[in-house]
Amino acid sequence: MTANVDPSSGKGQGSPPTERVIAVLELLGKNPTTQFSLAEICRRLGLSRATGHASLTTLAARAWAVRDPAT
Repeated sequence: MTANVDPSSGKGQGSPPTERVIAVLELLGKNPTTQFSLAEICRRLGLSRATGHASLTTLAARAWAVRDPAT
């Protein structure tokens, strides 16, 4: 399998859902000490609340993100 990616663009031409999940991971990875609310992540990335919630629920289930039990 070959990747269809222009290295200068910083983005692939793959599936939009995958691109959204990667955007969430990049946001969290670039800000490891910051606690973001769902609303803040959605605002920063231009995601709907439903999409953000689904992405974060999946990431948390796989231990890629941690939900603050106090919220």
